[in-house]
Amino acid sequence: RMKVYLPWREGSLEYLGLRRLKPGAAEGQGSLFSLLGLAVAPAFHGFDPGGEGLPARMSSSFDVLDLGKGALRWSIELSSVFDPQSQSLRLSFGPGDGAEVRLGLGGAQVFALPSSAVPRVSSLPIKAFGNLPGSADPGRGRVFVDVPQGASLKSAYLTGFETGKDSPVDPGCLLHIDLPEGQALDYFFWDANPDVAMLLFKDYATQDAYLKRLAFFVEKKGFVGRLARDEEIAGLHGWNAHDYRAEDLARFFSEAERLDFPLNPQESWLLSFLESSGTIVRHGSRFSPGKGALISISQESPPYLRRLFLTHELSHAIFFTDQGYRDFVDRLWASMGKEERYFWLLYFGWMNYDTRSDYLMANEMQSYLVQQGLGGVEKYFMDTLPGRLLENHPELEKPLKEYMEAYGEEFLAKAKALDEWLRRNYSLRAGTLHRLRKLP
Repeated sequence: RMKVYLPWREGSLEYLGLRRLKPGAAEGQGSLFSLLGLAVAPAFHGFDPGGEGLPARMSSSFDVLDLGKGALRWSIELSSVFDPQSQSLRLSFGPGDGAEVRLGLGGAQVFALPSSAVPRVSSLPIKAFGNLPGSADPGRGRVFVDVPQGASLKSAYLTGFETGKDSPVDPGCLLHIDLPEGQALDYFFWDANPDVAMLLFKDYATQDAYLKRLAFFVEKKGFVGRLARDEEIAGLHGWNAHDYRAEDLARFFSEAERLDFPLNPQESWLLSFLESSGTIVRHGSRFSPGKGALISISQESPPYLRRLFLTHELSHAIFFTDQGYRDFVDRLWASMGKEERYFWLLYFGWMNYDTRSDYLMANEMQSYLVQQGLGGVEKYFMDTLPGRLLENHPELEKPLKEYMEAYGEEFLAKAKALDEWLRRNYSLRAGTLHRLRKLP
């Protein structure tokens, strides 16, 4: 059984080989199929194999081209879509052998996305491809997926883009979406872990309105556990990107309820969002942790920092939601003696983290180690970070030099251990915790 979706226009039924007959005319011989039903239905564009009692679905706008050597091009015509910018391309993979599918528009490949060793569903907003011609233009071309042998693509179709757990995206799409004028933020959920919410803000000031007070409550030295008023933190720096586990989010909003603390409109929106996504759960005037975590970046960050911040925050999300990774990182932090922790505590203290928390220190250690590729670790930790400290504290030159001579090799060794764990358990690597990449 298959449902075939046809556009509402003259000649649609001829696509199936159906034709109108005059009363009393003889039926044609050798029918290739039996028509079980005919109905007006919401639009569908693409192919879905169905399953669990549901028939396969295919639209007349869908096509498959043999590219040779076992490769196929699945494509969907956009001219039949009323507003492509409001759609997302939903893909269902594998399991596959890691071969990359290439996503494109018109005649050009734009993105690459590796297939997964485990089945997964991922969506890509069509707006990530860039501006499309207006809906009145009949020559808008096709969105396509080039599928090499071994990629094991199961379905590809367009669906109205709804930023919810049912439309999870690869985090890489946050690097290629610009919010329209007048929109403060957008939110998405991670396809590898749909309980992780990812917020994209238009600028740092907007991000601060939603998350700055929370940052001080959770991580800032001298403020941890306390709700600071606006005038107290107005002149202080929050973070350029954020990450929070469900437990800390629940504590923040429980404390606000207990004190009847005046939250701003943005924080009130955040509370509603976290409740609706199940990240925190209300019990009268208090909250308990639900499932998942929250991270954010801002499009005000230049592209190279946007990528680095995204990787940094995604590593926190894994730490928050994966007990195995958390245990591994905790053991790594616990294995360090007082002398080796010297630099970490010095730098994180200078950054105003609450260095009394081993949980926070272990979490930040791993994220700083994996936010860049292994090739950049030694320069970052033995050059860049000491340089920042020495600009304000030249008296540290000798102790920092002695530390690097004694422990400098440990930065790369620990980064390699973390990279190996992420490769083995997530097929991800240090420096890139997203799969989607833009082609040159």
